[in-house]
Amino acid sequence: MCGILAALLCGGSPEANRRSVLRATKLQRHRGPDASAVYQTAKGNNLFAFERLNIIDPSDSGKQPFILERPQGRLVWALNSEIYNHEAIKADQLAGVPIVKNSKSDSAIIGHMYEKMGGGPELWNALDGIFACVLLDEATGDFTVARDPMGICSLYWGRGQDGSYWFSSEMKGLQHACVSFGYFPPGHVFSSRTGQMERFYKPVWAEPDYHPTNALDLTAIREGFITSVVKRLMSDAPLAVLLSGGLDSSLVAAVAVRHLKEAKNTYSTNKRLHTFSIGIEGAPDLLAARSVAQHLGTHHHEFHFTVQEGLDALYDLIFHIESYEQVRAAVPMYLLARRIKALGIKVVLSGEGADEVFGGYLYFHKAPSPEEFHKETVRKTMRLHQWDVLRANKAPFAFGVESRVPFLDRAFLDTCMTVDSAEKMISMADRPDGKHPRMEKYILRKAFDLPHDPYLPDHVLYRQKEQFSDGVGYDWVNGLKAFADKEVTAEMWESRQSRFPEHTPTNKEYYLLRSMFEEHFPSKSALDTVPKGLSIACSTPEAISWDPSWAGSHEISGRAMRNVHESAEGFAHNTARAGPPSAAAQLPSNDAVEATMMAAATAVSSAEAVLPDEASKAPAEEKVIKRTASGRRIGSGIQHWAPRMSIDINGDGDESARHSFDEDSGEEEEGKPVVETDAYSRLGTDVSHFAPRYSSDMEATAGNGSLAHLAPRLEPNAARRAAARRPAVAAASIRGSQPQVEATDRGQDGRAAAYKDPFGTDVSHWDASSRLSGDWATAQDAEGIDTSLLSAVAKLRLAPGDEADPEAPEAPFEHFSPKVSKEHPVSLSVDGSR
Repeated sequence: MCGILAALLCGGSPEANRRSVLRATKLQRHRGPDASAVYQTAKGNNLFAFERLNIIDPSDSGKQPFILERPQGRLVWALNSEIYNHEAIKADQLAGVPIVKNSKSDSAIIGHMYEKMGGGPELWNALDGIFACVLLDEATGDFTVARDPMGICSLYWGRGQDGSYWFSSEMKGLQHACVSFGYFPPGHVFSSRTGQMERFYKPVWAEPDYHPTNALDLTAIREGFITSVVKRLMSDAPLAVLLSGGLDSSLVAAVAVRHLKEAKNTYSTNKRLHTFSIGIEGAPDLLAARSVAQHLGTHHHEFHFTVQEGLDALYDLIFHIESYEQVRAAVPMYLLARRIKALGIKVVLSGEGADEVFGGYLYFHKAPSPEEFHKETVRKTMRLHQWDVLRANKAPFAFGVESRVPFLDRAFLDTCMTVDSAEKMISMADRPDGKHPRMEKYILRKAFDLPHDPYLPDHVLYRQKEQFSDGVGYDWVNGLKAFADKEVTAEMWESRQSRFPEHTPTNKEYYLLRSMFEEHFPSKSALDTVPKGLSIACSTPEAISWDPSWAGSHEISGRAMRNVHESAEGFAHNTARAGPPSAAAQLPSNDAVEATMMAAATAVSSAEAVLPDEASKAPAEEKVIKRTASGRRIGSGIQHWAPRMSIDINGDGDESARHSFDEDSGEEEEGKPVVETDAYSRLGTDVSHFAPRYSSDMEATAGNGSLAHLAPRLEPNAARRAAARRPAVAAASIRGSQPQVEATDRGQDGRAAAYKDPFGTDVSHWDASSRLSGDWATAQDAEGIDTSLLSAVAKLRLAPGDEADPEAPEAPFEHFSPKVSKEHPVSLSVDGSR
């Protein structure tokens, strides 16, 4: 995948044409940070620019644009693609044909296929994958342009003042060069020879008069989806799954894990799958994702963001996604993509498309008939290139991360969209299996409901649909609405009609986002690329007619579905009146599901984590979960920040009813802080990976309301500050009964110490002049964070040629116990010195 740009039939001088192309392609260089290239024909009037993201064949033989030398003239093409059947095509249609540059890139086959088939529908229908292609035949001067059936790869086109044709992966590459532009329609091919745009993707299920009647085949759905996921594991670069803990992303991860373990896909560089989740602390998705990651055994990474961080990202985010729609969901994906790329991941799989194909949005509960149900799924699916697919493509690509969507596989769509739509209808009173209600996406759930060979735990397989923008934390949507209500004054709102005469915003949130959009993209051409119309819980405008109470609504959150969403009560709808949002943020009320997820999530904070034996002593039945007004889950009556935490023995919230135990003897001690863990502090902070040791000395700092001296990811700002201002060189020394040893962490230069705990927590910003004083360490890190309760037991990863200390603990920071054990030797090394 990459960023492509082509300027054809330009009327300027060769030098001016090249300058224009270089200026335009620079605006989308984030799509291809690995390499850039420009090709210009001999006359200087046709140019290609390519921004490369190395995924398949990262060698120079995969560099584009591709040029096929022929006696009659060159064939030149640039392709943004993942062609999953390219090896089969080479073995079949191109058997014996020497591939250009002997390249193993999937994109290299296109010119040879053009030579054999021409540039019409036959060529593009032969490709199984996603693509946006511009091809120039220098022998004739003709050019051909095509985009994949569902528009997964973004592509825009426009006309210059001189009559030139421009094509670009992103709109921002065209707006300064073209007098008019728009998106290139998915599933179409344009030929300059005929001047015609031709539709090559014509699924029968999308025809206006089609009514699906195929019998339900759960095996076909399951096997079709497995095939779709496996083919998308094709990569010469590290890949991962975006895991929200909902049904769709969890199924993607479950299938990927099985096939990577069995090494059935020979392309992928992964053997153990990485999964990523993001949310505001205490968000529903974070807890669910942890539970799924533990079940699947993935290498799970969890990141938090705050409402303010999301608001700070709005302006840049809109520049990248080129829309003021999908912003709520795009912001957390944008923030997460940056963290993903920092870890070296270039490809992610995600769950977009399932809700459109199976009718998973909560408003489908109100579908009046199977016929209307099917029509709405067709509308939603065929318009995805302007909605979720646009977000899934452009938000990660802001940082050079490619997103793949298995639910929108062409063959899988044909299987699912031709099933009798009566099978997809929702009826919560109906329990066909005697256990589970016929909820949204019921047939997809049943396809993977295999008690003898479960892909997912039951509580995940039958979790209610939670839209991504809600699942990352209800405070995010509420905070965005409150921010818009503050920023858009009464005077601004009253003049909205004159400010935005076309597609006037219906609420203050859209006024704010539209204003940011027009700062980046002020032209009417840009505005016309954004879809219009009212929506309720992500419906199309046409579905508004399903319920008279929806008239005039424009609230895309699933919580707008009263009597359907488990947390709809008290949620403020966005309407043209644009009233202030609700301050209350509710969590789902399914306590049985929540308790199961909590038990799984508290066991480990990542798939690799293994807590010390003591941490498992707290009986699960003693756990009591309470809620604050903001909806955060909390541990019951925690009175201090000891890593092992309190249980409300009586279950009634009485702060005085406590038990405590001596850590070593297991006997009760009078007046000591309570122990045992249920893995959540009273602020809703996840502390499930804390070491079980504690000290009564912690009472001295019990009331300061801060967790800053514990692992940095638990303090809302420490890890973020560390990432932004990590010192290049941080000196560290530990003194005490051991000989003085000094070490230096040199940041990212390859000689850095491995400052991570067993659960993957980054502690590399801890500098620390640490001094042992008696049995306790006193220290502050480079940012002034109190680290005096951290264990001084530490071992830095040995430099090449050094010898390990056989008596040193095996983990870099074995745990974050506040109890310092002098009997453990300290071993530090840098550059081979001890």
